[in-house]
Amino acid sequence: FDHFQHHLSLTQLKSLKLDMEKCREELKKNIYRDFRMFDPKTVISVDEMSETLRNACEVMDALGKEERDEFVEWVASTQLQAYGAIFAPGGEKSGIEYLERRFEWLKNQLLKYNKNYQRIFPRYWNVPGNICKEFCDLTRNHLIEILKQSQQLNNLDMNDLVKALEQCVSFEKELQRLYSQPSFNDDLEKIRISIKKPIG
Repeated sequence: FDHFQHHLSLTQLKSLKLDMEKCREELKKNIYRDFRMFDPKTVISVDEMSETLRNACEVMDALGKEERDEFVEWVASTQLQAYGAIFAPGGEKSGIEYLERRFEWLKNQLLKYNKNYQRIFPRYWNVPGNICKEFCDLTRNHLIEILKQSQQLNNLDMNDLVKALEQCVSFEKELQRLYSQPSFNDDLEKIRISIKKPIG
């Protein structure tokens, strides 16, 4: 419709543009709904449903990069909902001493993703990489808050901090090897810096 932008005062073209926008929104709504409803454990025909969802991905691609990026971000967030609940600051397993458990949780979640979704999403979307990026952002925010609370209570254990930093470096190398993407190094670096600060 960009080609006809200066003609859009014409009622017919305006109406056509509105119809197209409604159609795009309806398609997006249906795609999100189908993915929300998809449960590999309960679906009767996984192959049939996978084919439907693969087709939905093609439609999302056709809708444009902005819609696709927004959708991939949503997928990554839904994959990490449980993580946010389990490891949120203030919880039983949120402390710096449980950092390795966070990494183990992500590894298990990626295994589940590979089993249930790998055949659905196009590889070039790099959905696992986006899940890792979202995980890094969440973890960084959690750690900043946890370390701030620990400093206020004056109960920071330097041995735990050094161990956590070593675990971060090891985990960083593994993620870079498996799911590297252009901005990924920066996200991992942010986690390391958040742990390094209290050490000095």
